Amino acid sequence: METPADSAAEAPTDAPAEALVARLPAIPQLLAAVLTGALAGLVTVLLALGAREGCQSVRGTESCGGGLGLLAVVAILVIELLLAASLLKAWRISDPFSTSFLGVGLVTTIAMLFFLGNIDSPWMLLVIPVLTAVMFALSWRVTVYIDDRDERRASVEEEWADEESNA
Repeated sequence: METPADSAAEAPTDAPAEALVARLPAIPQLLAAVLTGALAGLVTVLLALGAREGCQSVRGTESCGGGLGLLAVVAILVIELLLAASLLKAWRISDPFSTSFLGVGLVTTIAMLFFLGNIDSPWMLLVIPVLTAVMFALSWRVTVYIDDRDERRASVEEEWADEESNA
């Protein structure tokens, strides 16, 4: 007789992800990338506000400064990356981690280059999620293009190998 512990041990480790996939409606991949980017951007803004409030309560200033501030930024970016990759995987996007990594990296770079002076502006509550959605759409397109190119290259190489073996 099988015990509940035995059946839990045999259950696949992807069960929570599969349950999420079963609940998400099928939508076009570009739309999934945009929605994921917007949600990841919103979560990032909320986490940054929370970190700022935490620094305010602990240090008495809105900036954590130095090592603690860097640790907070890295933690926020890692959370954004993992959340977005998980959502993209649930939407069944091919290569979700690469798409998420590129999208987060693009937003981080653009924010540091162009918005760092205005990062405390209330407008950033809107700008960052919209920018993240756009960058996720771009990163999805780049990832799909690279995947398609690799598949075309592999099929051409297979054709050449077949021609050489027939000759």
